[in-house]
Amino acid sequence: MRNKVNNWWSDKLTVITKAVKSKQFFWVILAIFIFESLWVALSAVYPMAFDEDFHLGIIKFYAGHLNPFFSHQPANTYVYGAISRDPSYLYQYLMSFPYRLISLFTKSSTTQIIALRIINVGIFAGAIYLFKLLFDKFTKLSPLMINLVLLFFVLTPIVPQLAGQINYDSLFLLTIPLTLYLFFSFVKDLKSHNKLNVNKGLLLLSACMLASLVKYAYLPIFLAIGMAVLIIIAMYYKSLKKALNGLKTGFLKTSRSSLILLLAFTALSFGLFFQRYGINMIDYHNPIPDCAQVLTINDCKQYSPWDRNYEMLLAKVSKPDANIFKFTGYWLGHALQGITFAANGKSSGYIIGNPLPIVLILFAVTFLGGIVTVIYFGRKILWNKPVNRLLMAVIIFYLGALWLQNYSDYLHFGQTVAIQGRYWIPVLIPILILIGQTIAHIVREHPRMKTVIVIYFLVLLLQGGGLATFVFRSDNSWYWQNSVVYKVNQKSRTVLNHILIS
Repeated sequence: MRNKVNNWWSDKLTVITKAVKSKQFFWVILAIFIFESLWVALSAVYPMAFDEDFHLGIIKFYAGHLNPFFSHQPANTYVYGAISRDPSYLYQYLMSFPYRLISLFTKSSTTQIIALRIINVGIFAGAIYLFKLLFDKFTKLSPLMINLVLLFFVLTPIVPQLAGQINYDSLFLLTIPLTLYLFFSFVKDLKSHNKLNVNKGLLLLSACMLASLVKYAYLPIFLAIGMAVLIIIAMYYKSLKKALNGLKTGFLKTSRSSLILLLAFTALSFGLFFQRYGINMIDYHNPIPDCAQVLTINDCKQYSPWDRNYEMLLAKVSKPDANIFKFTGYWLGHALQGITFAANGKSSGYIIGNPLPIVLILFAVTFLGGIVTVIYFGRKILWNKPVNRLLMAVIIFYLGALWLQNYSDYLHFGQTVAIQGRYWIPVLIPILILIGQTIAHIVREHPRMKTVIVIYFLVLLLQGGGLATFVFRSDNSWYWQNSVVYKVNQKSRTVLNHILIS
């Protein structure tokens, strides 16, 4: 009897594995993501939690200006901080163009907001698709591994919430697989074809500079990629003279027309990059100047995040506990909570919907267990693959910079500020890819682990993964004042109430 059951389950596992690793299953994953993100985009009240009113306000401002540069910042924009010198402006400026077009057809603010949210969902979906292309082309990872990682990503509760609102994190996420794709393509030409591809090198440089203008948090990733390029060229050519000769040969082998276009594009990208970061360094000795360095304190107090920090600084009476280990434990715990919770916007005072217990446990086991397996198997499984080395560098540089910023703010203001799980989203897929490889190694040695993985994803699907956390933890104040929206979400919560353990 036991053998029959084992054989039956073995056959079912084979069928499940075949289905999950198929190309069609990736499109199922993308469809799940689009469905849950559009649900948020179409039903959630404006503004949502992650600075949606901030981004839309600046988009509207840029919609009245073809040129994103201005020497004198209008007083009515002080509520957004020192945007004249803010290097993270490219998303808002680019989104101002579809906003102008949408505004020609409708004056309804609700319709305009939903339209921009749908564009945001599209950008986010494009990022997921680019990660799929990146791993398919430049890694030897199995389709099964890639699809499971992407499925886990779209079932992360914060992901559809972030994708379904107007926020620059969508375009920031897109820049990461894009620049990694260009990097690996450049390196592949160097190693496989003995060719320093100037076209791809210039495209990579330009993309990195422009990505830094979407969100300054890209700078650590830019540094990781830049260092990786220099190290690989140094290892390949052995000397500066040979590297310069290789560069010269690359220029000579590039057609004049494409070289002119790429040099012009690179010059434009550098000009935009320098106009923010370079001028900021010259004028303020800081690539990302504080608001009060650009505007007056009274002007900056109109910008609520700056005013909050200023008031905390004034209220600070003693030094906070500087214990790095305590802070790091809090930081990791808060990040874990922040990617598994639900959050409403300004209209209800940014109410937090606590993570569902099963989802929180599953994510904690995944990441804590993942850290252990990566440390234990890292050198044996991960380090000998060039792609993994760059992914590790990107993760370490990005999260290291995020930790340092949060810790220094904590010491400066005396309280923790801006510690949010959504800031982990840009590197969540690379983290999961590294963890997934170590788990795959364990599964190969212990095939029965396949059953555990199947159960894991079934439980995640049925106990609040993805959109379910947002819908279950919400109430009617989280949604547009629309009877249809109310009824749909009320009925959904009723159904979930019979399924979810809360």
